[in-house]
Formats: sequence, structure tokens, C-alpha cells
Amino acid sequence: MAAPSVAPAEAAAKAPPPAAPAAAPSAAPETRPGETASSLYRRAEAALRQGDRIAGKKLLDQLVRAFPDQPATDSARYELAVMAERDGQSSEALARTREILRPGAQGPFVEPAEFLRCRVHLAQHGDPERRAALACLTGFVRDYPGSPHDEVALRALIELSREQGQCGEARRFAEAYLQRHPGGPFAADAGRVRSQCGR
Repeated sequence: MAAPSVAPAEAAAKAPPPAAPAAAPSAAPETRPGETASSLYRRAEAALRQGDRIAGKKLLDQLVRAFPDQPATDSARYELAVMAERDGQSSEALARTREILRPGAQGPFVEPAEFLRCRVHLAQHGDPERRAALACLTGFVRDYPGSPHDEVALRALIELSREQGQCGEARRFAEAYLQRHPGGPFAADAGRVRSQCGR
């Protein structure tokens, strides 16, 4: 937001002095006395619901810095990661997911953070990024077979494997797709891949 303008001084000697600048808004929402992780999170959610994305993000950042080990903090990290992904900030999104996926991490945001990490890799271009997406999604479908994202992950793995010239792997993932999602939207394509990449 641009700083408020200051009225220019008049050239005449008797002209009044320039008006003083108005106070600029604070760079970030103030942390209130007795603030808790839950109260910060509620304020961030309220700001986001009102369409104030900048204030919401700053409050989520404050929560992560002030309460790194609180249960609400992984929720804030995940929201920040999703925001970064939507803004095309892949490095920031991956950094946030790494915070959630720290060694020994548990909780409801581990699985969605893992899928988000895979999705960030998948959206990038170039052989290293495609290989990273392939490795990430392979681990995801192995570790989270009951995930609501499993169907999308297997579909991406089939396409990535074919893209990489790995027909045997594409067949394996197609078979897994048909076993887990026989009525899925990609079932007909998975069946064709299984036939085309058959032994």
C-alpha cells in the first residue's frame, strides 16, 4: 500500500506549512497481550474470510514463529504452503511442507502436506522435477493407500511413468488403479495402459 501523500509547500511566503504525513498502517497485525495459538489462528481465519489475504497470511506467520510446537501450528503451516503453491512460489511451498514433515511428525496434516509436496513437484517442468514428482507420488500411494488423493496420485503416476518411458511401471500403477478404483474416472484409460504395456 502506498504511503499517504504530503501536501506540497506553497511558494508564497505567507502560505501555511505542508501538512504532516498521516500515520502509516502497521506492517503487520499487532500481537495482543495474552495471545494464544488458537486466538491467532481464529484472527487469521477471520481475516481470510473477509478477503484480507495479506493480514491473514501475516497472522499465520506470527503463529508459526510464536508457537512452533502448538497443535494449531501445522494447520497454519499447511495454509501457508497452499497459499504459496497458488502464488507459484514453489520453494516457499516446499519449505512449509518440510516443516510439517519433520522427522517423527504425526497428526492430521502429514498426509495432505505430503500430497501437496508431490503436487508442487508435479507442477514444475524439467526432468529433475518430473523425477522428483514420480518418486514423491510413488511413496505417497505406498504409504497412504486409503488417502482421498489416491485416485489422483495413481493417475498421475501412470501418466508420469509413460512420459518417462517406463511402460512396466505404468502397467503396475494401472493395475493398482483398477484394483483400488475400478469405477474411477480414469479406469478405462488405466485398462488401456495395462493392455498396451502388457508382458
